[in-house]
Amino acid sequence: FINASPNEGLDDRERKKSIAAFPPLSVLYLAAVLEEAGVEVSVLDQPSLGLTVAETVRWVEKEKPDILGFSTLTSSGQTAISISNKVKERNPNIVTVLGNHHATFNAERILRKYHSIDIVVRGEGEKTIIELVNSLKNTRDIQVRGISFRKNNTIISTPDQQLIEDLDSLPFPNRKLIDVKYHCVIAGANVAPKKFTSIVTSRGCVYGCRFCSCTELARNKWRARSAENTLEELSFLASEGYKQLIIVDDAFTINPKR
Repeated sequence: FINASPNEGLDDRERKKSIAAFPPLSVLYLAAVLEEAGVEVSVLDQPSLGLTVAETVRWVEKEKPDILGFSTLTSSGQTAISISNKVKERNPNIVTVLGNHHATFNAERILRKYHSIDIVVRGEGEKTIIELVNSLKNTRDIQVRGISFRKNNTIISTPDQQLIEDLDSLPFPNRKLIDVKYHCVIAGANVAPKKFTSIVTSRGCVYGCRFCSCTELARNKWRARSAENTLEELSFLASEGYKQLIIVDDAFTINPKR
């Protein structure tokens, strides 16, 4: 997996200063789910390492993955495409997959315009990624919900994947896959100088703010992890030496009693 950088033109060394404040939990959740299923996974957080496109492509060549996944927001979409273009030039047989908010809401447009992307995963990815990897292992005739792909020059979009109702069933994100010391930087100030990470205790939102895609991505639903499951992860993080964290829920305060 590559968490793509929001900076375009990363081949310019002067722009190699993009430091990500928080770990990419969405990718680390997907990685944990795949590892639980016995799939070997590597993760690269491009912006936190300040890597150029060329350096990122070299990382891919070194890892030699069968499937290369990208997590992209709209700000990082072009960087992911630049990487996928160069990777496909060197290895046309690699399967490239694009996911996250930007991919979800632009799936068919991306597939029409960028032929270096093979598959787009729409919406929540944990169920879909397992089914997709298993399908690609066994056949090229993909039968997976929640994806869009090309077949005989036609773009096919399968029905949406079901949302995960029981968030407690998910493994904790595997933060050990990324060897980065993250910092919580707000307005240029490092407000969390000790060992720091982020955590998600619920998903989705029921409100309709025009500037935000979270409600549509979660289909106007809010789902919460149990207090017990959340505390279990907090205790685990404490045992791993974490001293500071930030909760990055879409809508943490929907249920004040919780």
